[in-house]
Amino acid sequence: MAKRIILLILLITSCYKDNFHEETTISPNNPKINLWKKIYGQILNTNNEPIRFANIKFKSKTFQTDENGNFSFTDYISEDRSILIATHPDYIDGIISVKAYKDGDQRIITKLNFKNNFYTYFSEDKITIHPNNGSLIHFDENSFANEDSSIYSGAVNIHFKLCDQTNDILNNLPNDKTSLKDKKDKLILGDMPYLFLEVTNKNGVPLKLVKPAHIEIQIPNNLQNLSPYILDTWHLDILDGIWKNGSKAVKKINSYQAEINQLGYIKIDNARPYAIINGQFSGITNLPYLILYLTTSNSSYQLQLNDAGYYSMKIPINEPFHLFLENKFKETLFSKSFSSLNEDVTLPEFNLSLSHSVPIKAKIADCNGAFSENNWIILRELGKVNDYIMRPESSGDINEIVKSEFTGDYVLFSSSIMQTAINKANPIFFKVAETINLTKIMTCQTKDGQTEMKLSNNQGYSQGSHFFPNNAYYYIGPDKNNGLIDVDWIDTYSPFDEVTYSLTIQLKNGEGSIMNNEIRANSKGNPPIYFKFGAIEKAQIKIYDRPQFLNSIIIDINNINATDQNGKYYNINVTGIYLK
Repeated sequence: MAKRIILLILLITSCYKDNFHEETTISPNNPKINLWKKIYGQILNTNNEPIRFANIKFKSKTFQTDENGNFSFTDYISEDRSILIATHPDYIDGIISVKAYKDGDQRIITKLNFKNNFYTYFSEDKITIHPNNGSLIHFDENSFANEDSSIYSGAVNIHFKLCDQTNDILNNLPNDKTSLKDKKDKLILGDMPYLFLEVTNKNGVPLKLVKPAHIEIQIPNNLQNLSPYILDTWHLDILDGIWKNGSKAVKKINSYQAEINQLGYIKIDNARPYAIINGQFSGITNLPYLILYLTTSNSSYQLQLNDAGYYSMKIPINEPFHLFLENKFKETLFSKSFSSLNEDVTLPEFNLSLSHSVPIKAKIADCNGAFSENNWIILRELGKVNDYIMRPESSGDINEIVKSEFTGDYVLFSSSIMQTAINKANPIFFKVAETINLTKIMTCQTKDGQTEMKLSNNQGYSQGSHFFPNNAYYYIGPDKNNGLIDVDWIDTYSPFDEVTYSLTIQLKNGEGSIMNNEIRANSKGNPPIYFKFGAIEKAQIKIYDRPQFLNSIIIDINNINATDQNGKYYNINVTGIYLK
């Protein structure tokens, strides 16, 4: 009989399939719980430096970050919770909880701590550290003092440990004493759970706290107020990412938050339960951070929204708070205040394209440098960099929404309403600023009866490779297949004698593949000298592969030489590259 019971149990367990911890990319049984999603992001250290070649473990698979700390993969992600583990030999393992939304991919930015039990920072800076999953410690600038109460300036080591004051630092904590790594690692907290926080100078001498610091740690709901005669065993399950007491999962977690005024042992005696607020922003791309401001504790946090604009935040119960969204100009796109929350809430979708937007003014000159009031336009920035509404300043009507490329300093977009302002200026390319005079970075030149745009910087293009990003230049030639490239040289010494200039130039696509044979050219005269390479149809350069987007191009300039008839050498730079 016993053998039959054992056999029955084995049959039952062999038929059971855990959808949440599915080990393959086979479609799970319940597609409503698991969604096929792209997960991407970046792994940083606590100094905001990318961690190269960190491992991202998900289910039975492992992915690796590139040289910039970036990673990307697709798999079935739970709408409830999925767990990623970030590892690197030099850092403490990071546990990342991921939730799949129906729309959009999920972006993750997480930080790993160095593999020791302290963190080195500078006292002159604001310091925020995340010692383990769900914890946060924040110090304002110049928060530490020497024993004589003088303000300390310099490097500081911040020590953080979980402990019980009666048991000191517990022996069964991991070696780094700041995070719980696997099911064998357990944190035992009795009646009086404590944090131990110490700050020392570079020589290890303890410092005093002269400004209030803020601490937040997430702990199980009933971890506090335990009987002094009972020790409960808790551990953080690495697969589920939640606290457990023995084998019993504790899903409700309290967010303990406190303002501290001295260092040392800090008793966790006032844990605060939280509620969850969910919502979505729509109408724009490249969403900025959503900022949460807690009124009572006077603290703020940033949340990275996912691609589809969804957010989910934990808010301490019964504390007033404020949510707001800002763009890079510190203009408010969204703002909402709450007296408090007592239960989870989902806010209605908020369409930012119908709300606040930030005007950026650009004044356009025609090819003769003449301005007119009709040439003013307004760019209304909806998102961070990518979405713009354009209209003439004198008009209250929106003409069109355009998608633009952004390289950090420059934006290029195409707009039919601009064609009358600049003859062949489609697309328009300009540097981002609150007020933009396009003639400062882009000028019109007329050569051989043609009007062309000049891409130029003030310093000039020196010998070497010069990258022009996607959508950063005018098309070549009227048929978009061939044309002229003029290189405008200027001599820093302004020679009086005729100078012979020579160079080699090679064109590559954005990936570095050579698109033409190396061109060699020379010319005589005084600066500026224009090298006209003529039709380059054989190079098969098609900058307009797609109607709305332009390819990137790399121009290699080498073997620069400029000498006069006496053999004197002159230092020259390219001040403009003309693309007809």
